[in-house]
Amino acid sequence: MALPEGEDIGLEVHNVDQLFIVIQGAARADLDGSPYELATHTLPSVPAGSHHNTTNVGAGPPKLLTV
Repeated sequence: MALPEGEDIGLEVHNVDQLFIVIQGAARADLDGSPYELATHTLPSVPAGSHHNTTNVGAGPPKLLTV
């Protein structure tokens, strides 16, 4: 996915674990109310049942792959 400046994906929750592969750019993940900075080449994980949202906080669109 690629998010325009300031855009987010919206609050989500899944019944399976999820991985974000940050290929390019910067974003912020909010995981159960706690913010985490995402940067290029990081591999954050979201445990099943966690409420999460991802927001573009950089100057260009981040490139994220989710599994």
